[in-house]
Amino acid sequence: MTTRPRVLLVEDYADSREMYALYLEKQGFEVFQGADGLTGLALAGVQAIDVAVLDVGLPQLDGLELTRRLRARTETATLPIVILTAHTGPPARELALAAGANLVLTKPCLPDEVARAIRKLLDSPTPRVPPQSAAG
Repeated sequence: MTTRPRVLLVEDYADSREMYALYLEKQGFEVFQGADGLTGLALAGVQAIDVAVLDVGLPQLDGLELTRRLRARTETATLPIVILTAHTGPPARELALAAGANLVLTKPCLPDEVARAIRKLLDSPTPRVPPQSAAG
């Protein structure tokens, strides 16, 4: 039997986190949830995660810094990361990609958009590791 893909979902807004988690679980994912960046970092250290979905506006440690820290760890350096942000436009996207995100989704986004983004990353033939620094 195949194991379910394991998703780390870090979102501080409880209603959104619950909505995404329930949908993803119904789509066959195993979801580990955190409400702040430090909890997300801790969960990534103790769970074998296949993909992370991180909100930018997290308390204690924002999603961009969490992404940078995950990229700095050997065990999570190539972890596919989806960033969720309420900020629109190129600057928000560029900041997320420069931090190490693989994909950036603008909130509000529907749970099926998140699931599609996760599947897109998981179905890639080889993990795409973003550049560690972007010259601007």
